[in-house]
Amino acid sequence: MITVYVKADCGCCSTEMKFESVESATAAFQRAGLGNGVVITDDEGIQHEGLDTFYGFSTEQEEQESRSLGYLFDLVVAKTQ
Repeated sequence: MITVYVKADCGCCSTEMKFESVESATAAFQRAGLGNGVVITDDEGIQHEGLDTFYGFSTEQEEQESRSLGYLFDLVVAKTQ
């Protein structure tokens, strides 16, 4: 089991979720789609509400806390180049 961190829709904190693997977490995020206030169920069966999936997830708390609108913008620009 791995822990992934996801920004809450308030933008000021993050939520811990448990998944079997990064691939499992990625699949859960793909099913949920992009949005604010999204609900995702982790691999432990816990339903997490009020998530902001625009920022994706990270496997380190410090990395997730440093994600901002600038981080999101940089990801979009990198994908278009």
